[in-house]
Amino acid sequence: MKLCDKDVFYFFQVFRKAAHKIVNKDLENISVTEGNLTDFVGKPVFTSDRLYEQTPPGVVMGLAWTAMGMKLTSQFFGVWSS
Repeated sequence: MKLCDKDVFYFFQVFRKAAHKIVNKDLENISVTEGNLTDFVGKPVFTSDRLYEQTPPGVVMGLAWTAMGMKLTSQFFGVWSS
């Protein structure tokens, strides 16, 4: 298995936080599971908010600020004649 820089960063982050808990006597044994992984590495990073592979006519992509950071949004614009 080949590791990228981000994987190594997360491994060291888990080791550092686990060592900190042991040194501060919070825990004697550390078990990192899928359930407590966010305690060690944080919430997952969103990689893509794309709704469409190719944006259809009448839809524009925009940016919005949310509590989680920037988010891509889709807005539909249509013109109707009466």
